[in-house]
Formats: sequence, structure tokens, C-alpha cells
Amino acid sequence: MRRSTIVPTITNTTGNVPSANSHNNFAPSPNQIKAVQMNHLADQLSQLQANLSHLENHVHVTAIQAEAIRRMGALQASLLMASGRVLSESNTTFRQEEK
Repeated sequence: MRRSTIVPTITNTTGNVPSANSHNNFAPSPNQIKAVQMNHLADQLSQLQANLSHLENHVHVTAIQAEAIRRMGALQASLLMASGRVLSESNTTFRQEEK
């Protein structure tokens, strides 16, 4: 993944990027560059906070769903055990009637 440049590139009137030796009044000062970088970091921080908020919501929902799945598993196991018992009793009763 290629990272974009934070520092804005200034072009002169001919459309060429000025060389390092040319003295251009339009070149950003270090304070301007720092302000641009700080704004970029602030944007990234706000995006990170939003992502963390979404993650917290997802974790909360997952915890609720995990508890519900655990209860459903216990219910399913008890139904399976009960049906096995009923079927084995009816099978025993059926065999006794055949004799």
C-alpha cells in the first residue's frame, strides 16, 4: 500500500515543481507544513475513535449473542437427551408387547 504525501506540492506558473534551489514565495513554511500534518493526524484520530466505537458495539453484541447461543446449545442438548430417553422407553415397551 502506497502512502500519500502529507506535504502539499507547490507548482509554479509553468506547471513545473520548483527546484530546491529556486526561491519561491509560495513555498509552505514549516509551521504550515506542521499544521497540515496536525490536521491529518486529527482526522486519523477521529476515524480511529469512530472505528473503536463501532468495535465496542460489535463486541457488546457478540457477548450477548454468545450467551444466547450457549443457552440454545443447552436447550438442544436437553431436548436430544429427552428424546433419546423417550425413544428408548417406547422401544423397550414395544419389544415387551411383542413377546
